[in-house]
Formats: sequence, structure tokens, C-alpha cells
Amino acid sequence: HDPSDPGRLVLDLGGPDRDLHRALARREELAERVRLAYVALTRARQRCYLAWGAVNRGDDAALGYLLHAPEGVRTAPAETLVAELAESAKGAGARYAADLAELAAASGGTVAVRPLPEATRAVYAPETDRQESLERQAPPTRIPRGWGLASYSGLVSGRPERVEHPDRDEGTAPPTAGPDLVPPPGTDIFSFPRGARAGTCLHAIFEELDFPGADQAVIETLVDEKLRAHGFDPGWTPAVAANLAGVLDAPLLGDGSGFRLRDLPRADRLTELEFHLPLGRITPAGLARCLADSTDLSPGLPPGLADQVAQLGFRPLRGLLKGFVDLVFRHDGRVYLLDWKSNHLGNRVTDYGPDGMARAMDEHHYHLQYLLYAAALHRYLAHRQPGYRYDDHFGGAVYVFLRGVDGSPGHGLFRSRPAGDRVEALARYLEEGEGGNG
Repeated sequence: HDPSDPGRLVLDLGGPDRDLHRALARREELAERVRLAYVALTRARQRCYLAWGAVNRGDDAALGYLLHAPEGVRTAPAETLVAELAESAKGAGARYAADLAELAAASGGTVAVRPLPEATRAVYAPETDRQESLERQAPPTRIPRGWGLASYSGLVSGRPERVEHPDRDEGTAPPTAGPDLVPPPGTDIFSFPRGARAGTCLHAIFEELDFPGADQAVIETLVDEKLRAHGFDPGWTPAVAANLAGVLDAPLLGDGSGFRLRDLPRADRLTELEFHLPLGRITPAGLARCLADSTDLSPGLPPGLADQVAQLGFRPLRGLLKGFVDLVFRHDGRVYLLDWKSNHLGNRVTDYGPDGMARAMDEHHYHLQYLLYAAALHRYLAHRQPGYRYDDHFGGAVYVFLRGVDGSPGHGLFRSRPAGDRVEALARYLEEGEGGNG
């Protein structure tokens, strides 16, 4: 960085001040290493062990500077500091022990210096008399097909190779195909542009926002920044900010608790949780059979879900199912998955009531989406949360149709909690495929 203008970066490819600039760059590198050392050494909660000694390149390492640099070096000008540090380190290995003993003595008992312990166990030694016989493998006569990376969007589009990316609202057709079709800023969220770019912009706002600390000024600043970053007129800021504030204050779970996103601290949320779930050989018919009796045990799922899934056009496949859960959050001992939807269902809030949301959920196969996400999250929690049980710890799925959330019951918020045995059966089928019992 230019000393006379710290915000200006300099790339010197051979100018007259190259030696000076190299010295300044090495000083900045040392400062970064000291910062990283601070980060590493201050993370321990109870005790921190640090191995150190007269090691190669220790003269300009962060610990060489912190533990052994003379006071004159610490106050040296930026352009000579690293050179003076290297000079002072010549033969300094002999005084390392004394420096560390002095540090320990001044620490009030919080620092102790000990030699590295001697090895007490036998270390691995490779066998030297073992002779390996290597033989070439014959190339396969037929290369198997059908293994790949699949996603919810690939399954419903009939193209399993279509890999899912974060911040997408699949199935929403963008009417803003060119600059002449972008509408001027409006006064409400219903007229906000549609399509994947708009969805990505709204997702980005919620991903970065700290919900409890989001006062109106914070919301408007972030909305303005993200609108510009995604190529939208900042004149949309009032409409988008008002909608966002309404989403944060809406009762989220429909259980009478009054819990809002604004009550959710960052420590209780994971944003854009990416997963890769192993896939056995799955087919539309097999997936439909797995879901055939789910409607009997899971209120909220459409009666024709299995028939819809059976009509999907993806070819048999195996490999990995990839996806991104927009938001996973914890409340009152339960874990929920949430998906933001920017779909345009109409220009009235009533268009985002139960009937409008049901049509959107069916049309875009969102029921299948949250079932797949629930299966992945179910497996994730089983691995990560001690004592996990679906019935006790899984809260369900919440789909937030952003344009329709106004705080009124039934507007813009779709909720479902699939039965645990159905989610387990789906997870097992995905992992075992046609060869399993799912």
C-alpha cells in the first residue's frame, strides 16, 4: 500500500523504487503473519500449546518478531524493519531459551516453557521387505452411465445433470429479458422484477442481514447496496425494504408462539447450507413408490404427490444429490429449514393465500424439494447433534413467498412437517436406491 495513500495498492514491476517497495511489501506480509498468529493463539478457551524454537525462516516469522525482536527493531521505520529483524536474528537461537524464560517469568504463572516431550510410542515404519506385485487392469469393455451429480432442479426438469446453485427460484420466468423491459421503480413489492436475478438479489439481502439488529436504516442501506450490485434501480429500495421489514416481523411458525425472524440470532442459523447426499440408483417410479403413502401420515402434502413424482422425466441415476438449504435455524430445541421464494403469484396479498401457495407448490414441485431437503437435513442432524430424534428435534419446513407476507395469518407462509418415518424412508431410498428396502 502506498505510504502516502494507504487505500492505494501498488504493483511495482521494476520501477526505480522497487527495492523500497519490496521492503514495504515484506513488512506488510510480516504484519499479516502477526495478525494470523494473534487469531490462532487467542482461540483457545482453557489452554494453548505452542511449539517453537530456532527453526528455518524463524527470523522473519511472526513468532520470531513477537518473541525475540529487540525494542529497536520494533520501532524501526517500515522500509527497514524486516531487514533489521533479519539482522538481529543472526545467531539469536542461542538466546531463544532466555527470551522465553523471561516471558514466562513476567506472565504471572500463565505461561510455562517446557522442552518438547520425548516420543513414548513406536512411530510408524513402512515395511522394507514387502514386495508388491503390480499388474495392469484391463480397460472396461463398457463404460457405465448414470453416475453423476443430481439436484432437485435437475430431477424436476428431467435433466439430472443440471446442478443446483444457491439463490435461485426455479421455474419463475423472467419477463425482464432486456433493458427495455425492466419496469421503472414501483411503490410495492408486487411490481418488483421477476426471475432468477431478482430472486438472487432478495436471497443475498436475507443471507447477509443480521435479523435482530435490522432497524430501518440498516435495512435500507443493505437493500440499496444489493439492488445496485445486482443491476436494479435503487429506486426500488423503499418497496423492497418495507417488504423485508414485514417478513422479519411476521409470526413465522403458526403455532401461536409469535416467534419472528427478528427474534433469531446469528448463532442459531446456518445460511445456504450445502449438502451432498449419497444416491443409490433411483428412478421416478421408485421415488414415487417411496412417497406413495406419505400423504396418510403427513398432513399438508398433496394427495397426488406420488403421481406427480412418477411423471418426472429424469433417467435412472446414481451418485450424489446436491442442494442448498436457504436457511436452517434453531428455535425452542427444534431445527427448521426455510426457503425464500420470490415467485410472483399476483398483485394482491390475497393471491398469496393458501390456494395461491398450494398452486405454486404443486406447479414447481416444491413439496418434493422440501422433502429432499428434509431428508438431507435429517441425515445431517443425526451426524451432528448428540441424541438426535426426528420427532423431538425436527421442527419442519417453512416456505416464505416474500411478496405475499404481510403479517396476516395464511398469507405468504407455507408450513409443513412431514412424518418422521416418511422422511427416514425417503433418506434410506435415496441412499440405497432400487437395491435397498426404501
